[in-house]
Amino acid sequence: MLVYPTKEDSIGGYMISFRFMGLRALNGRNLITEKSGFMCRVALNGTSNTEMMDLQKELQACFDVLNDKIYLEQNRIKQKFKKSAAESIIYFYCTHIIQLQNAVGCPVSVFKYRPVNDQYWEIFLEFEFEPSGRYAVDLTNQVMMLLTKKQENGDTHENLPAIIEKNISDLKALYVNSGPKLAVRSILLAAEKRNIPWRQVPGSWQYFQYGYGKYQKVFTETLLDIEGHVSVMITNDKAYTSTLLAEVGLPVACFLKTNSFEHAVDFVNKIGYPVVVKPLQGTQGYGVTPNIQNEAELRQAYEIASKKFPRVLVEKHTKGDDFRLLVFGGKYVGAIRRAVTVVKGDGIRSVEEIVAEVNLQPWRNQFHGNTKYHVRKIPEVEGCLKKQGFDWNSVPERGVEISLNNVPNISQGGTFETIWDDGIHPENIKMAERAAKTVGVKLAGVDYLTEDITKPFWETGGTICEVNAKPAFDLMFGGVTKYRNELGRIAFELSYPKNVDVTLPVICVISDNEGIAQDICRRIEPDGFVVGYFSENSVTVDGAPILQQGDAAISVNSVLWNSAADVVVINESGNRIQQRGLEYTTCTHLLVEHMPKVNGTANTQVLDIILAITTHKVLINKNNAELLSWAETVDSDKIHLGAPAELNKLIVEDLRISFTRSGIVN
Repeated sequence: MLVYPTKEDSIGGYMISFRFMGLRALNGRNLITEKSGFMCRVALNGTSNTEMMDLQKELQACFDVLNDKIYLEQNRIKQKFKKSAAESIIYFYCTHIIQLQNAVGCPVSVFKYRPVNDQYWEIFLEFEFEPSGRYAVDLTNQVMMLLTKKQENGDTHENLPAIIEKNISDLKALYVNSGPKLAVRSILLAAEKRNIPWRQVPGSWQYFQYGYGKYQKVFTETLLDIEGHVSVMITNDKAYTSTLLAEVGLPVACFLKTNSFEHAVDFVNKIGYPVVVKPLQGTQGYGVTPNIQNEAELRQAYEIASKKFPRVLVEKHTKGDDFRLLVFGGKYVGAIRRAVTVVKGDGIRSVEEIVAEVNLQPWRNQFHGNTKYHVRKIPEVEGCLKKQGFDWNSVPERGVEISLNNVPNISQGGTFETIWDDGIHPENIKMAERAAKTVGVKLAGVDYLTEDITKPFWETGGTICEVNAKPAFDLMFGGVTKYRNELGRIAFELSYPKNVDVTLPVICVISDNEGIAQDICRRIEPDGFVVGYFSENSVTVDGAPILQQGDAAISVNSVLWNSAADVVVINESGNRIQQRGLEYTTCTHLLVEHMPKVNGTANTQVLDIILAITTHKVLINKNNAELLSWAETVDSDKIHLGAPAELNKLIVEDLRISFTRSGIVN
């Protein structure tokens, strides 16, 4: 739990103190809302209505400055003043946390609050990803502390924009690093549409899992579980890739793999200039120098490449444009032409100012805070400018063209255009598909150089320069969302074919007697299936206890995401859901013997939450009047009644019937 200093200071000179007491994360559906979020507690003192008007003016002035100088119009939340000064402060606090997350692209909107007593308030704040949500809470606590110390050090709300602008920049960086990229989001969306659970791997921003239990798979970016380790290693070695492609008759440039500059010179003297030098291993075009015309340029290029990787590749330069052909599952799915970014001087603006305008292009800003596709101040760009006699402060004459890249790589600030199917020769499509199959990559980006993509490769002298095993596809078809999501679906279905059921049996049990859930495990285990079991008292997989590591509490995720589990049984409780949220997004069966309780009080909302994610059957105790009353208020054909002594038997029988075809249970 995050706890802040408890020193009481006055807000804006008024006798009002604000203390942040701490928070806890609710993951998944919870007793507040369907959204993940934080439960926070803050303390307010001295909020008398006699100070209401002056306090409203102070908060409104603060909000006006932030909206005017920081937040885009679409991210602005209008301050609303409530019945009391205390509620106005709480509303300001909540809206600022939501607005901070909106400013960096988090699609959150839900917040709720209630007074516990005259001093304490409980608050719910939605987050998309926990790390960025925590940071937004941290920043808002800093804002509140700045307001409380205004009279002490002479600051006013006019000082806040500079502080918050820096904080938003930091939050954007955190959000970009902690959340999935656009291509990954499209893959996860495909999982959601099939009701397949997913999560970000704990402690990592780049790895994701989908599928419970034995169906769980791990991937990073667009490198899915279906890729073989050897195939990926082949694509990491550009020389070996070219060797394999050449052997099967696919076009590659004449090349040499070497760690000797002298050998490179001898090779180039035989094949002639121009040539290209690149690191043997590397991505995104870093360390690559094309169109080398003489030995001096060759030496410089060799030094650049060898700093990236000790062995380099020297190959004959191929004239033409650079095309990325995307191949999923051996089938061509789209292409783009990549080019260096070229700008024209106007005799007024500096190179830096011209580049700033280029970086405003919408496609370069698809993901909030991510400058991956910006023209950035990196050595590759600065070296390109220097070669042309410019730097960032230069003011080019009107009409003078300046290239901003040596290589047409979008990650270095290059540009692109979509190549539609009628703009590429069918034989070049077959070529790309053969290249992907030759190296064994399922999701492949085949980079092809040619002067005319509408003619077959054998007529133009075009060559394949690389096959990528982790191709970005967020900009394919112009970066349009529906096309990106379709590519995500195709990629996902290579991992989980659409005709394959990967539903893991998950039985949720609500009973005052933990023996009910344990008996279900005993009924299933003799069939030879590994059962993951979770309760507040015991967590096991195949009968072996799950050991606690450090201070981290063992959660239901210990069994749900355990790849050994064939079936999961959860002995659920209302108190656990209140404290942590549901934490899972789907279960197949729900057995209810007793009405769940929260803090000793019966709570039907717990049943509503779990019913909403139950896919197969709900079995309730027909002798429990409270449960029967609840069932009458619910419109669901999944609910069935059973005698207490038969509940276990009935749920296991339905489990067997439901999953026999999948081969999960006998």
